[in-house]
Amino acid sequence: MAVTFGKESNFTKRLEQIQAKLSKRGILRRPNHKECALLYQTLLNDIRSQEKVNLPGGRTGSRHRIYSAMCELALGRCYQALQQKSSEAGMYISAGRLFLDEHIHTEEITETPSYLEYYMTAMQCYHLTVDIFLAEQKTQLAGATYMEMASIAHGLGHSHEAVVYYRDCAAIVRHTNPLVALEALECGAACAFVHRDLRGTSDLLHNAIQVCENLPSPHQAIDTVHDPVRGSALTDSLARMHVTLVLIKILERDYHADHARSLAQAFQSITEARVVEYLTPAEVGQSDCVLQLQDFAKACAWRDADVVRDIFYELQVIFTPFQKRIGEAIVDDIL
Repeated sequence: MAVTFGKESNFTKRLEQIQAKLSKRGILRRPNHKECALLYQTLLNDIRSQEKVNLPGGRTGSRHRIYSAMCELALGRCYQALQQKSSEAGMYISAGRLFLDEHIHTEEITETPSYLEYYMTAMQCYHLTVDIFLAEQKTQLAGATYMEMASIAHGLGHSHEAVVYYRDCAAIVRHTNPLVALEALECGAACAFVHRDLRGTSDLLHNAIQVCENLPSPHQAIDTVHDPVRGSALTDSLARMHVTLVLIKILERDYHADHARSLAQAFQSITEARVVEYLTPAEVGQSDCVLQLQDFAKACAWRDADVVRDIFYELQVIFTPFQKRIGEAIVDDIL
């Protein structure tokens, strides 16, 4: 069936005709979802073919995006009726990305307020995808989808929402893939810190530490002889979370001796595991790191701006970008 893309009514009519086929039901007759799926797929292919003709360079027009997204959502519903879960999930997430592109195009390119309707529709598509993956017990795919949702929300300035998605991702994969759970919780803590939710940041870091400590052995949860890279990543993550938590507690003015002991014990257990040394320059050892953090906390308690600034300058060489942001906030608070 030829399509003239200069007239939007052609799309609308074809969509309405397919929808009418799905709506026709008799007492003993069910809609032919397989036939309708083929019709939707044909329409979707026609839209994409016309995009290549009218919009060279890989760009997608706003009108074409909406029609493509509508077809993919309809295809997803057909696949749901046909119990083709993988195809259904693929259509939902593809439609979600198209709605997201439309949101970005509307707000950033045309500078027209979209009232978040396209963004919310995109997130609903992602949620449908996650529900399918969880029902099929595909936790890795569900976790990856939550990570994508969190990255999108954070990139578009919805940090509070991103924290929720990062936390959901960690809850799903913490037993099957602790490294991904640690990454999600650390990213969530960074998002919470963006809007100065120090309590939320602290809670996420506590959860990250618990992920490691609840493993059979925090530093030897896997065979480090045959998989030294993953073992190194786990031990490095544990040390990094402890250091970050200490910095947050200093900023909260809630630092006490128990935090210093926990940090020292973490470094000691890492050393005993003999998996990997904490990644610091040669001139800064593990014990020096703990002592410097303790001195940093004391200087902050005394509100000695000069000493705080000097120690922070020395500690910067071992800090991650997130830790540097926290340290800068501490220095600004003292000054």
